Amino acid sequence: MSVTIYSFRHSGAIEIFKRTGSITKLQKAMGHSSINVSLTYVRGLEIPEFTEDDMPAV
Repeated sequence: MSVTIYSFRHSGAIEIFKRTGSITKLQKAMGHSSINVSLTYVRGLEIPEFTEDDMPAV
């Protein structure tokens, strides 16, 4: 495995997403014009499913 500047960028992007849980914050931090580009960085990460507990109390 070779290490490039892009591998550091990818690792940083994953860390931002793990800390914030926000794809829009990741997009802004990485300077992506499209959220679709940001999504490529987190593809394959285990993201918890949306559950009833995530819904606001009414």
